[in-house]
Amino acid sequence: MKNSPFCLLLLVAAGTWAQQPSRGLPPDEALAHLMAGNQRYVRHKEQHPDESLARRKELEAGQHPFAVILGCADSRVSPELLFDQGLGDLFVIRVAGNVVDDTVLAASSTKEAAEKKDLKVVAADYALDTGKVNLLDSAQP
Repeated sequence: MKNSPFCLLLLVAAGTWAQQPSRGLPPDEALAHLMAGNQRYVRHKEQHPDESLARRKELEAGQHPFAVILGCADSRVSPELLFDQGLGDLFVIRVAGNVVDDTVLAASSTKEAAEKKDLKVVAADYALDTGKVNLLDSAQP
């Protein structure tokens, strides 16, 4: 039996984004939105949302993602595709080995969400052969 390679992801679903709270989702809803997108991806039923010219123009004023994803630096794993999300929907941080330290957090907006205590941290793995994301563990700081 062939072993599927896995890439560990750390999903950080941010409930609100400081610049535009109306775009924010409660952490559980943000996570459900991500997982629904993954189900579309696995079933080859992608919707490819938020890719229009109007969306690109909207993003000129700033970014307001509903989730932050820390993933591995691997060309085979694109969170925007994996979760069927569009431009500006996700704040993606890619690092080798999924190492999180003060430098990574300071360089991202994850720190802002953490300070607001409006996030949920979820560990997950990703099967390269199927595209399915499996939730492993979660915590709400």
